[in-house]
Amino acid sequence: MTDRSIQDFVSTFNLHDRGIDRLDRTSDGLRVTFDLFHCDDPQRDDERMAYLLTATFADHAVDLAERGLPETFVHVDGEILDTAFADGVLRLGISWWDYQTQETAWCVLLLSGTARNVKETVKPLA
Repeated sequence: MTDRSIQDFVSTFNLHDRGIDRLDRTSDGLRVTFDLFHCDDPQRDDERMAYLLTATFADHAVDLAERGLPETFVHVDGEILDTAFADGVLRLGISWWDYQTQETAWCVLLLSGTARNVKETVKPLA
């Protein structure tokens, strides 16, 4: 696991139209697990594999510009539909879908600073 500046994180990982598997509060901040699978990405397009990216952002480097964050991630799928990077802030517009209630929500997550404990994991789907 490595640490990356937000600029390096943005230039290394294309997050547009990717998924968010879960968000977890930890003692270090907010740990985000991204799903990097995409049919147009030749490095991450095998439907038999999971392409997960985890990164932790300190609490002071995380903000919600628009509320709509799910309270639980049990039956929830997040898709990043809008991305922008300016002035050292990564803006992620996320559409959430709850499979159980069939409700949708929208939020805008702002990330800045350093992405800590960045790790990409590729593993077969169970």
